[in-house]
Amino acid sequence: MLKINFERRDYYIISLSLIAVLLYCLPIVMLDRPYIDDLGRMLYGSSGWSANGRPLADAIMLFMSFGGVLLDISPLNQIISILMLLAVLFCYSRKNLNSLSPVAVSCCVFFFIASPFYIENLSYKFDSLPMSVSLAALIVPFCLNTRSNSTILISIILIVCSLSLYQASIGLFMILTVFEIVKKKARAGNGEVLLLLLQRAISLLLGFFLYKKFVSSRFVNGEYNITHSETLSLTRESLTIFKSNFENILWYFESFIASMPKLIWIAYSVISFVTIAKLIHSQVTDGIKKNLLAIIIVALSPILVFTFSFIHLLMLKQPVFSPRVLISFGGTMFFMAFLTFSSIKNKIVQSILALPMIWLCLCYSYSFSNSSSAQQMTDTLISSSIYSDVAHYNKEFELVNIIGRMPESKQSVLAQSKLPLLSRLIPVYLNYDWLWGAELLNHYGLNLKYNFIEGDRVSQLCGSKPFSSTKDYNLYDINNTLVIKFSNIKC
Repeated sequence: MLKINFERRDYYIISLSLIAVLLYCLPIVMLDRPYIDDLGRMLYGSSGWSANGRPLADAIMLFMSFGGVLLDISPLNQIISILMLLAVLFCYSRKNLNSLSPVAVSCCVFFFIASPFYIENLSYKFDSLPMSVSLAALIVPFCLNTRSNSTILISIILIVCSLSLYQASIGLFMILTVFEIVKKKARAGNGEVLLLLLQRAISLLLGFFLYKKFVSSRFVNGEYNITHSETLSLTRESLTIFKSNFENILWYFESFIASMPKLIWIAYSVISFVTIAKLIHSQVTDGIKKNLLAIIIVALSPILVFTFSFIHLLMLKQPVFSPRVLISFGGTMFFMAFLTFSSIKNKIVQSILALPMIWLCLCYSYSFSNSSSAQQMTDTLISSSIYSDVAHYNKEFELVNIIGRMPESKQSVLAQSKLPLLSRLIPVYLNYDWLWGAELLNHYGLNLKYNFIEGDRVSQLCGSKPFSSTKDYNLYDINNTLVIKFSNIKC
């Protein structure tokens, strides 16, 4: 199945990839700020992924903590995630990227992990491991011999496992299928390409069917999980939702591109186009009729690998819009790096060409970490102040409601002006009707549950007197609920 005899080239690739990836990931994994769901899991040791249709995520994390309540062993989960992905990507690259130099291969591996959207996945102290295992499970089928009778069966099993770990990863399977055709089947003839497409399509469809039939139908429950997993029907209203979903998702990519100097993405686009043109020329020389299917796929490959990173999200009625659901985009960056380095053979030129993009990714990683640390200081300042004010009021509140948004650190605001995507990567917990605000306050000595209050709360508060007032917020006691109104909401 997988047999690796290490050569000098392999050690070079492993060393370069490991150094680059660890340099990128270090500030993220060493960040001490709890990331969204971590706020609850650190306090209660709860798992609960099964209700999201992710029972294997529960199984892995319970195994890591010897059952029972989950232990906070971060950053061990993140470190294991990185090393595991590196190992699987090395196996994949060894089989599929032998034509590239060690420098180019290392860059491809780096860009897979350095996707700016993966920053959110890697930031979770608990969930980072199941999410990363989900990616790895989709890469393994492409490391196997496609002519083996067991490949389809193994692929189906791994797809079910991947979906049972984190459903949003599934786009990677389609991206790697396109890559497989471009790299290995571009001149193999229509029959070979069609056979490969059928093999991958059967694996994907059967895997998805089995997941829906035996996993999703049994485990998914709760209004939030059911709502966010409903697919669009064939109606006129669905077209409107589809368009809205596309516009929302497009913002993330536009934000990433906006942070990139134009010269960089223009240069990479031109070089990728040259690679595609060369490949199509060789296919045409071999025979247009013979390679027609592959020619179409190769010509459309940049569009396909981009679209497959989010197409599954467009099919949902109410998808979650967050960087983490674009986890498959690492495969898109991997593919585009391959196209870029396929046209450039000189190692020095490859290094010079890669440096601007590597530097941009490092800027994202370190700016995210430093801005998050600054925001954590603001979390501590505001939460400690609220705890002190409530303690002086001398009343035990059990419920909390939040109106407005807590201040953001000046460092975070500055970083977002340069890297807009950070606005979605750095959460502000004490925020309008976000239940994680209650959990943040619970980390600072309170014991609260979030209370959603109907009606015009601002009008109610404007006629009431706060029991505590600062330049950042006012605190109210409304029907035994602690109501926090931040100063950005005016009467």
